[in-house]
Amino acid sequence: MELVVATAVFAVMGVLAYGGLQRVLDAGAGVRTGHRQLAELQTAFTLLRQDIHYAAPRPVRDELGDRRPVFVGAGDDLLAELSTQAVAPDSWEGDPGVRRVAYRLRDGVLLRQVWAGLDRARGAVPREMPLLEGVTDAHARYLDDGGQWLERWPPAGGETQLPRGIEFSVRTDRFGTIRRVWVVG
Repeated sequence: MELVVATAVFAVMGVLAYGGLQRVLDAGAGVRTGHRQLAELQTAFTLLRQDIHYAAPRPVRDELGDRRPVFVGAGDDLLAELSTQAVAPDSWEGDPGVRRVAYRLRDGVLLRQVWAGLDRARGAVPREMPLLEGVTDAHARYLDDGGQWLERWPPAGGETQLPRGIEFSVRTDRFGTIRRVWVVG
């Protein structure tokens, strides 16, 4: 009889220990997921800040040879497209000169696109780097020389100028809305 009682007590303790261990493992997985998402968010804002800080007033030509503005902010899925000094660790091999980068929101993912050169050849495809997943909304505004915030860039006649500043906001389920404002160039 004592053996049956001891076995029953041991079984109950084992079930309780397993439940506690499972909760600890689940909490650890949640912490690791949160840490990964926070690291992605920090990386995205660091790259964006670097690209905006090192913005270069260099216009480019598209695949058809037409001039593109120095800085483009379309307000839709294109948050910013600009020429920037290649200081980021993921830049193309070779000369660390000026590169063309773009930030887009596509299917809930914030992407950074980098072209191999400034002036695009036919069929040129940018290298895409997913920066942040689970983005429910991203928005950018652009500060002009008169101190006005614009929803699109460039303004009429401003194809060769950089905005003075950019306000960038991103909303995720985990972190809510995060807004940053940077001086351009």
